[in-house]
Amino acid sequence: MGRVDRKLDCRTYSGVTVCGTLKLSEAERECVRDSTAKGLTFRRAEVECYAFA
Repeated sequence: MGRVDRKLDCRTYSGVTVCGTLKLSEAERECVRDSTAKGLTFRRAEVECYAFA
């Protein structure tokens, strides 16, 4: 924390930054499935569902 680790897989969508592998709840996984079916990229859906679902 407090330092940048360029080895981590970080991504930012909708003003939310996450790094590493996300552990999603079942509701969040369903949100990702629904969002990707509607055309959102997996990476964006994963972050947005993690933050807002």
